[in-house]
Amino acid sequence: MFSNDPSTLNRKEKFNKEEMQRAIRGSLAAEIDAINYYFQQGNLIADPRLKAAHEDIASEEMTHFGEFLRMLYEVSPDEFNYIKKGWEEASKIIGKQETFPIQGNKEEKIVPNRENELESWIKDAVKDSSIVSNFSKVKFDSNIITLSESKYSDGSVIQESAKRISEIPYLSLEVKILLANANPDQAKPVAISSAYKFVKMESETILKYHPLSPSNYGIKIDGNDWDQPGNVANDILKAYSLMTREGFGKDVTVFLSPTIYSKLFRILDKTGTYELDLVKQVGNPVITNALEDSEIILISRRGFQLAFTKDFSVEYLAKEKDYDVYLLSEQISPYPLSSYSSSFIRRK
Repeated sequence: MFSNDPSTLNRKEKFNKEEMQRAIRGSLAAEIDAINYYFQQGNLIADPRLKAAHEDIASEEMTHFGEFLRMLYEVSPDEFNYIKKGWEEASKIIGKQETFPIQGNKEEKIVPNRENELESWIKDAVKDSSIVSNFSKVKFDSNIITLSESKYSDGSVIQESAKRISEIPYLSLEVKILLANANPDQAKPVAISSAYKFVKMESETILKYHPLSPSNYGIKIDGNDWDQPGNVANDILKAYSLMTREGFGKDVTVFLSPTIYSKLFRILDKTGTYELDLVKQVGNPVITNALEDSEIILISRRGFQLAFTKDFSVEYLAKEKDYDVYLLSEQISPYPLSSYSSSFIRRK
């Protein structure tokens, strides 16, 4: 016998709300363990009659799990916001949208008064600092991108049979704001900081980390010593010429780190020409902290778009102890039409 005899228990007080929540969570864990145990054990039973009875017991345990889940919803409906969020995130990864069976009581979800202000601060900061505005966006119904390159042979352009399949990743960042803030403005620094953190994650995905990003899919070029005047511009011009040969010399954006951008204010010759002036002949320079000081990226929006299934959003989740919890999220990825539409320069 695994459980205690109730007559031996010294406690007489009933559970408070928090203890009740913990007890139900423990019961849910026990039911999952029992279901797993019964099904594994059932696989070893040879007699089909006993096996059928055993599986019926396991199915009944699944019913009990549902009963405990309903009890948890009764005593702690806020926890279902997290369960529902997990369901939605998994649906996006799987690529098949299914409605969560329990929608929750929206009237019970108390949204803090500062939500609109906080959302506005975050969205404004993201809009001002995001690189997304440099590209056109294409809406996808699924989270899968399929690309195939083409080749020129015997006077014909031929689509290659080999395909490159990539996912549109789901980006998210949880933000916790102290409930104790007497003045809503006290949350503003956290809101702005979280926006910049999310933008860096977004930029790194588009420029560097995704399989279809310029650093993985674009033209690769070895850079020279950028401490020498003129070398930054020369490497950018080299990358630009390679892109132009393939028809991607228009609407070019040059992404640089703050340090490399500052080097462009060097005078190249006696005419007083700045290195920056040469770079601007190629495209629009954009500063981003997503790149290292050894990296420069060129992208032509004529052949480089962004694929998305979910626009950037700020969502209030729930109260968690001393915090209001928010979720910043987006589902986005690079969508190049050609590997020649971008260049990745890395200094030796």
